[in-house]
Amino acid sequence: MGQRCLRGPLGRGLLPLLLLGVTLTLGCGARADRTTQPPEKDKTFDADLAVELADTLIRARAYENALPMLQRALGRTPNDPRLHYLRGVILRDRGLYGQARQAFSLALTLAPRMAHCHSALGILSDLEGDHVAAQRSHLRAIELQPKTAPFLNNQGFSHYLAGDWKAAEAAYRAGLNADPGASRLFLNLGFAVAAQGGRDEEALRLFRETLDEAGALNNLALAQQLRGDATAARRMFKQALQSNPSLPQALANLDALDISGSTPDRPLEGSP
Repeated sequence: MGQRCLRGPLGRGLLPLLLLGVTLTLGCGARADRTTQPPEKDKTFDADLAVELADTLIRARAYENALPMLQRALGRTPNDPRLHYLRGVILRDRGLYGQARQAFSLALTLAPRMAHCHSALGILSDLEGDHVAAQRSHLRAIELQPKTAPFLNNQGFSHYLAGDWKAAEAAYRAGLNADPGASRLFLNLGFAVAAQGGRDEEALRLFRETLDEAGALNNLALAQQLRGDATAARRMFKQALQSNPSLPQALANLDALDISGSTPDRPLEGSP
């Protein structure tokens, strides 16, 4: 929901980026010989490396670099479902939902058992407000790869968006059983528990699993505001500020609540 977690050590992402620089450099050399020698790029093209590099760039939200790379790679291997899937992720995150759906559909035509693509299609349907269709995609992803925490997280958030708090809680708990260290699942589970009412202390304990005291209190206040309890939310935002007077999220949330009493937006926390 509002929080994001970074995956993997920084060095894991840097190596592919460095390799990208090498690849681009090699591709720019020997211009004087191209009129007399056949191009070697088709022989040296590595589809797996292209997928790895594009995935790294997408996780870094460097879409302006990833999309041209995918287009070039699709020119070499137009029937690689992984490339269509990654292109769909970029289009979806850019708000081009129709084009994203076409890309995901093509990927699944080529590889019907690609679990990540089913899950990504589910996120797209959730963004479009069709939670029934989304659940079909999320369930298919989980059938193909059971006990996969990101897929269970996506399923849980789909239930949350549809207002089925208990089903959301069950999916998040299943995700934590699969990956007990998944911080995002603790946070999302806290929101699902708090949404049901009467379980704020339990929700607060879940938030404390990954946040400091001020952050946990701020999240609980958001959960209270989301369920329409502005009075409890205002009190909890103030408690968060007592714990950390300079916490920017709590300051901004309290100001917004005092000005308009509006419900905060919670961005979709899914996986590609």
